Parts: sequence; C-alpha cells; structure tokens
Amino acid sequence: MCARERSRSAGGLAPDAKAGKLPVAARDDCLVPSFALATSTVKVVAGSAAGSLDAIGGAARFHHPTALALDGLGNLYVADTGNATLRVVRLATKQVDLSAGQVDQGGVLLGAAPAARTGRLTGLAHVRKENALLLVR
Repeated sequence: MCARERSRSAGGLAPDAKAGKLPVAARDDCLVPSFALATSTVKVVAGSAAGSLDAIGGAARFHHPTALALDGLGNLYVADTGNATLRVVRLATKQVDLSAGQVDQGGVLLGAAPAARTGRLTGLAHVRKENALLLVR
C-alpha cells in the first residue's frame, strides 16, 4: 500500500536541466513529484494513490513507481513496478497512459506495445541517438 503522510523511499530520478526540474519516483507514495530547482518547490506531476489508472495528473494511479526516464520530447516514462507496466506521462498536459505491459502480468513478452509484457522493471534509460528506451529488470 502507498503512504501519503511522508515520502519514505525515493526511486529513480530524471534530471531535466533544460526545465530546471527534478522528477522523482516516490515509490512508497505511489506518485511522481517534481522539484523545481530555482524555487525549491515541489509539485505532483502524476499519481496520488495505489492502483493503475490512466488519467491526468493527480487523478492517475501508480503502484510503486521505481524508475524514470525523459525522452527529450516532453515525455516522462515511469517504471510502474508494482503493476508490472511501463507508463508514459505527457509533461505538457500531465496525461498518463499505458505504454507497455499488462497490469499484474509478470514475465517478459516481446512484441508491440502495449501487448508486450515488461515484467517488474527496476531501471529505465533513454538512448537519445536511437530514440529508444533501455528497460532493466
């Protein structure tokens, strides 16, 4: 279950030097906050409670997000480890959508997204030259 009273464990970071922000995977809070470095403020990008729901901003649901990757095109990818899925947040609108995987379907299945299965991801990295995501289990 996700805790809201305080952030107990942060997962991955995705520094955005251009925007001066630092999104963090708040694993135990089931959300993705972002720190504005210039103003030292924190705002929730997406998520607010445990679950799996594609929605906008705080209405979206994650289950233990653990890793993040920015693609340089305005998308933030989230390893939603508790749900065994890869989610994408469109930063301009804060819309969260399933990118790959099936909720609670473990294992790895190669194929086109979203039917492909990702398993429980622990790391992500964006490879700019190939415009591809590296998924780590």
